[in-house]
Amino acid sequence: PHFTEAWLGLGTHCMNEGYTEEGARAFAKVRELDRFNVAATNWLTLLEDLPTHFVAVKTPHCLIRLSKQEAPVLAPYLEELLEGWYAEFAKRYRFEPELPIQVEMYDDAQDFAVRGFGTPAAPFLGVCLGRVVLNQSPTTLAPQKRVWAQVLRHEFMHIFSVQATEGLVSRWFTEGLSTFEERRWRPEWDWEEGIDEQVFDAWHDGSLLPVARLNQGFKGDSMRMYYYVSSLVCEYIDNTYGAEGLCRMMAEWKKGSGARTRAQEMMRGWSGSRDPEVVEKALGVSIAQLDAGFRKWLAPRIAAIRIPPKIAERQLAALRGAADPESQARLARGLFQNGQREEAHKRASEAAAAKKPPADAFVVLGHLERDEGRSAEALAQYRKAAEGGIQDFYLYHAIGELELEEGKPEDAIRHYEKARTCFPRQVYGSYDIYRRLYEACQEAGDERGMLKAVEGKCAVAHEDARSRSWLLDRYLESKDHAQAVEIGRQLLWIDPFNISSFLLEWGDCMGDTQ
Repeated sequence: PHFTEAWLGLGTHCMNEGYTEEGARAFAKVRELDRFNVAATNWLTLLEDLPTHFVAVKTPHCLIRLSKQEAPVLAPYLEELLEGWYAEFAKRYRFEPELPIQVEMYDDAQDFAVRGFGTPAAPFLGVCLGRVVLNQSPTTLAPQKRVWAQVLRHEFMHIFSVQATEGLVSRWFTEGLSTFEERRWRPEWDWEEGIDEQVFDAWHDGSLLPVARLNQGFKGDSMRMYYYVSSLVCEYIDNTYGAEGLCRMMAEWKKGSGARTRAQEMMRGWSGSRDPEVVEKALGVSIAQLDAGFRKWLAPRIAAIRIPPKIAERQLAALRGAADPESQARLARGLFQNGQREEAHKRASEAAAAKKPPADAFVVLGHLERDEGRSAEALAQYRKAAEGGIQDFYLYHAIGELELEEGKPEDAIRHYEKARTCFPRQVYGSYDIYRRLYEACQEAGDERGMLKAVEGKCAVAHEDARSRSWLLDRYLESKDHAQAVEIGRQLLWIDPFNISSFLLEWGDCMGDTQ
């Protein structure tokens, strides 16, 4: 009775199960035994604030808690989304979780972190505790350029996969399934910055983990990539074996392995040690065969990304030993990527002087010339590369930029469009192809092209409220009510508190479309 860690653990588990009053009593016992216990103090401070700051909204399957300030705007959308998702998941995965599902929306990131982890700092946007979903609200997520509805769907799916397996599921599967469910509902929720390039590079350098070892990727800098890779594996299973295959896998995990304790059973599932058995029993193939099928399915997606693979410094030695122009051009590319510019110029020049010079040599020479500020020389090299028919996003992006600098927006648009076809999901930073297209179309006076560029960006950049606000304004001006309703809905999923200037007109559009 005097062991504070036991009382703290009891309180935390009560909160995870949605037993707020019991959790509060346990934390009070901790503070009685140790008045300096930081975690208990954080918990009790939060719990004391809940009645004055939060309201509860009951739906047929959920108990929603959210701030009184946000409730008038947010509550109707939460009820619509959660009840719709509940019906969808229950039917698709043939499982109904324990009710009510408790969903808590926090408009303060520190309160969210305390509620989930007992500390006022945590690197998460949402968390599923088995029977309870915790989510940061639009107030905290919109400034982080995160879509609150996307995070909520991810965590809500965990309720089904965790309870259907009684918590015995492998980590890659539950995270992959939740991430797959994001884009299965909204295609524009498919992606985030840098993920395509990371998967592309891992594929080409041979470091992409097989299905049997996916859980090893959930650490460090590779974690976000393996959320996405795991979702692709789930998508492959869904496409090949149907939702029934996913259901059979969850049923196999639920059976357990006969471990002596519940904790051992959960660790066997979570760590992935049961993955080969689950795959074979549920899908009728070995986990190696599943991986081979997945890679065959993934290969066309990788091939559709037309950018040069990164060449690691360790790969340069082998390329130095090859004398053919193609290898020398690839070596030049690798040297350039690794900052060895002088040798890169030498190797690229030698490859460019060959009887049948590889186009990649001219690309490297163009990059080197441009970095030295010699735009005309760079453009000449880039055009030689383009004549060879090379498909390289960065080549055509560079040509477009230089042509726009020369005051030739129509030519720039043509090359930016080529860049877009090479890598249509590049929408961030200085290589944002849709921003470049917009700028070129603006200079050319092509308003239709400007509209198409912003529409293209919104089809990929799911968190971009600014572009969607611009589109909403254009749709309202042109009385394209159906498009206005759709883009307005997307804005609500990003930040329902910052589109008030459009709400009246948007409401009129809703009436017209209905």
